[in-house]
Amino acid sequence: MLDSIHLFIASSYGLITIWLLGVLAGIIILHQLGRFWSTRRGRKFRRRGKRAEKMAAKILKKQGYTILEKEPTIISRLQVNGVDRRFEVTPDFLVTKNGLDYTVEVKSHGSHELINQAHIRRQIVEYIRAAQLPCILLTTRDKVLTHISFPDET
Repeated sequence: MLDSIHLFIASSYGLITIWLLGVLAGIIILHQLGRFWSTRRGRKFRRRGKRAEKMAAKILKKQGYTILEKEPTIISRLQVNGVDRRFEVTPDFLVTKNGLDYTVEVKSHGSHELINQAHIRRQIVEYIRAAQLPCILLTTRDKVLTHISFPDET
């Protein structure tokens, strides 16, 4: 029995079979490692985001803002090929100060100059248009509140 196994392994079919099993095992291991690191990285970003939101709430209160709602859901709409489409946007906070309401987007990385990045700018524009309110970009790293609105909506 062992002789036949040794002969099979030594044959070209056996070598190909062993090679394919090795490749398959490698693919499975790499896939599992990728999932592990992705999950770990996701947890790390969520933890950092939660810490940033707690810090942001303290900064906002210290600056005299009242938090009306955390992660409010704002319903907006677009017309796509003449058909109304509704969608939701979720800024980090809805706040008020001196009778004026604002949406707030919190970032734990970078500086207040993040508005120069297109994806951040698009997010802020979406909040301003959907909520019909100016937006505050709050960066917790430098603790700066940047007020953003369109010139005709001050």
